[in-house]
Amino acid sequence: MKKLITFTIALCLGLIQGGAHGATDGEPDVSSRGEIRIALQLVPSLQIDTVNIVDVVIRDRSVDAHFSESFCVTGTPESRYQLHAYGSGPGSDFVLDSLQGGRLEYNLSFRGNPKSSSFDPLTPGKLSPAYDAFKNASKCNDATAFRVTFRSEELAGTEPGTYTGNLTLVVSPE
Repeated sequence: MKKLITFTIALCLGLIQGGAHGATDGEPDVSSRGEIRIALQLVPSLQIDTVNIVDVVIRDRSVDAHFSESFCVTGTPESRYQLHAYGSGPGSDFVLDSLQGGRLEYNLSFRGNPKSSSFDPLTPGKLSPAYDAFKNASKCNDATAFRVTFRSEELAGTEPGTYTGNLTLVVSPE
């Protein structure tokens, strides 16, 4: 306890004696102030290219129908990303609707590794596994792709017609 009291008194005496001197614009004063301007430009670490509108014609409803659509996710060498996928159905479900009131569900999967031929299934509104961004935009053809699958069980019970909907893929840095 004695050391604490002695230290406190020495600190108080040091403040009472007059303090330190500083400079403002080169003139001695009791304080000093300076400003530093900081400018920072952040460039996107991820970029998506080559997204298309997709038209599909299904003639045989007795077998699963699927299509793949390639697009490119490029980034810096260390960039990793994840996807959120949202369909246009209730709860972001992956569905297409017809003007006659018909509904057609589909499954969605994603190939984020250009060295793999396998696709990871995606769930509406849930994060995908993490993927490495493609580092060379000039060689990005078919690097990443999503696959839409219409199951034959769904197709068999669906009336002929035009079915439309939206699929939103949100790419987020990991």
